[in-house]
Amino acid sequence: MPDLADVQRFLADDTGLATVSTVQANGDVLSSVVNCGVIDHPVSGEASIALVSRGGAHLLRCRRDT
Repeated sequence: MPDLADVQRFLADDTGLATVSTVQANGDVLSSVVNCGVIDHPVSGEASIALVSRGGAHLLRCRRDT
């Protein structure tokens, strides 16, 4: 299984883009290309993967509705 060091190496050699896929409640898979990177978590300070998602994204809208 890849670790964060693998992700950092991959992003350093590439554009910082990744594909994120989520499974919706009806079983459909929703995939999006996102900007991402490895940053320190703002609370714990642990290395974490962060991504950019638009505020009106479907995934965010679904989570607010539940």
